[in-house]
Amino acid sequence: MNTTSKSLTWEFDQIVLNNYLANQNAAAEARCKAEGTDWYVINALTAYDLARMGVYTVEQYKLWASYNDALEAEKEDRKNSY
Repeated sequence: MNTTSKSLTWEFDQIVLNNYLANQNAAAEARCKAEGTDWYVINALTAYDLARMGVYTVEQYKLWASYNDALEAEKEDRKNSY
């Protein structure tokens, strides 16, 4: 196996993922400012943080994020059902 090409692919995936996260944050921030929101939160995750959780690509991030969103929604439903 050519380890150089695998390493370059991994590095490229990390760059693409960091750019995706930055663009998502910029879009959210712009939307909040346009709506006149006084307070908002942006995602502080980096490709390094996500790699520690086994997430290396944008596609994996989208799956991971939707899974975590579903878990949070389920948790809120349980909390609000009492």
